[in-house]
Amino acid sequence: MKRFILLSVFMLLSISVFAQSRTEALLRYQQRRTAALNEYQENRRKAYADYMRKRWEAYTVESPEELPMRVEPVEPVVKQPKEEPANVEEPKPRHDEDAKQDDKAAKSEDVLPDGIKTEITIPLPEKIEEPKEVVTTPPANSDGMRFNFYGAECEVAFNKKNRFTLRSIDENSVADAWLQMDNAAYDVLIADSKSIKSDLELNDWGYNLLIKQVAEEICGKETNESVVLRAYLLGESGYKMRLARGNDRLWLLVASQQQIYGRPYISVGGDKFYIFDTMPANMGLNVCNKSIDAEQALNFKMPVPPALPYVKGKCFARNNPRNGDVLNVVPNANLTAFYSQYPQCDWAIFAETSFSEMVYLQLLGPLQKMVANKGEKDALQSILTMIQYSFPYKNDAQQFGRERTFFADEMFAYMYSDCEDRSILFCRIVKDILNLDAVLLYYPEHIAAAVHLHESVEGDSVMVGNKRYMLCDPTYTGGDVGEVNHQFKGMKPTSIIKVE
Repeated sequence: MKRFILLSVFMLLSISVFAQSRTEALLRYQQRRTAALNEYQENRRKAYADYMRKRWEAYTVESPEELPMRVEPVEPVVKQPKEEPANVEEPKPRHDEDAKQDDKAAKSEDVLPDGIKTEITIPLPEKIEEPKEVVTTPPANSDGMRFNFYGAECEVAFNKKNRFTLRSIDENSVADAWLQMDNAAYDVLIADSKSIKSDLELNDWGYNLLIKQVAEEICGKETNESVVLRAYLLGESGYKMRLARGNDRLWLLVASQQQIYGRPYISVGGDKFYIFDTMPANMGLNVCNKSIDAEQALNFKMPVPPALPYVKGKCFARNNPRNGDVLNVVPNANLTAFYSQYPQCDWAIFAETSFSEMVYLQLLGPLQKMVANKGEKDALQSILTMIQYSFPYKNDAQQFGRERTFFADEMFAYMYSDCEDRSILFCRIVKDILNLDAVLLYYPEHIAAAVHLHESVEGDSVMVGNKRYMLCDPTYTGGDVGEVNHQFKGMKPTSIIKVE
C-alpha cells in the first residue's frame, strides 16, 4: 500500500513538472515569435524608410473622370389614361430558347397557381419606441487623446509628446520621420484606430476618414506631418497608399477597388491612386512608389451603415394624397453628414447598403399598416404608389449640379430625389422589409426596378436566371406593378443589378 501511495505521488509530481515545463516552453515559443515579428516589422519599416531616401518618381496627375450626367426629365413622367407607347423601340424577336426559359419560369415551383395569393406580413418588435437621440460622453479621468467622429466620442492612447516633426519635405526628412514612428506609441495608436473601426462598423472609406481625423488631431489640420502620419497609419493597417510631393507640400494617394469619379489620380501598375484632398489642377507629383506587404486597395462597398450615435435630423412629411398613407421618418443627422462625404462612384454601390437600424425600425409600423391583409402584388403596389406620390422629384442637375446618388437612408434626409434614388429606396424596402427578391434595371437615361413575386401576376417583366421579375417604376407616377415608363416599354435594360 505504501509503495502504491509513493508511486501515485511520484506520478502526480511528474505530471505537474511536465505540465509546467510544457507551459514554460509555450511561453518561450510565444516570446520568440513576438520577438521575430517585432524584428520583422522593424526591418520592414527600416527598408521602407531606406527606399524613401531615393529620388521619388515623377508622375503626371490625371484629370478627374466625371460621372456621366444622365439626361433625366425635369418632371417625372405621369401615366395617362389608356396611354399608348410613342416612339418606342420595336421589341426584338424572341428566340425559341427565350420562350422556353419564360415557360420554365412561369411554371417554377415558387410561383403559385393563378388566383392564389401570398399575404404579406411584416414582423414587428414587441414595442417600437420613439427614436431617441444618443448622447455620447468621453471617458472620465482618461489620459488618452479624445475626439468626436461624426457624433461618436472616440479615444486613442496617444500622448502628443510622442509627436514627430518634419525638418522639410525632402526624401531624407520624410524617411527620418517614418523611423520616428517605428515605436510602441504608434503601434498602440494603430491598434486603437482599428478598435474604433470595429466598434463603429466602419468600411474602408470610413476608416480612411477616421485616420485622417486622428492624424490631424495629432499633427494639425492639412499639415505635412498629418499627411505623413496618415500614410503611416493606413500603410501599417494594410491599405495600398503612396506618399507624394508637389506644389511645395506632401500629398496622400490611396488606391481604390472601384472607379471613383470627380477626383484626380495617378495610374501605377494597373492601380488608380486617388487624391481625396483638394489640389490644384494639372499638377505634377514626385511619388514614393514603394509597396507594403499584403497591401489592399480601399473597398467602397458598404453592406451596413456605420454605427454612429443617433441625432435627429430634419424630417420631411411623406404623405400620399391618394389614400392618406403617411411615412414620416426622422433620419440620423450624424449618418447624413457621413454620407455627404462619400465619393462619387457607381450607383450600384449605394444600392448595396441596407437601412440603418433606426430608420428600419421607424419604417416597420407604417409599412405594416400599408400592407396589412394584402397579397404580394397589392402590398407592392401600395409601396410603389407611396414613393411615386409622396417623394417630390428633382433630377441631380437641378438639385446638385452633378450626378449624386442617395443611400436609402438619405431619401428621408432630403426633400427631393430622382429615378435611381427612388428605385434604390423601393428595392431596399422590398428586400429588407418585405423579404422579396428585387433587382435594379439600368436603361439609357433611366433606372427602374423589378420584383420576383410568388403570385401569378400579369404585366411586363424581365427574366433573371429562371425567375420572372415584375417591372416596377417608382418614378412613373401612377404606374402599376408590371409597368415601366412608356418610353422604355419593350426595351431591354442595359444591365440588371440584384439587390443583396
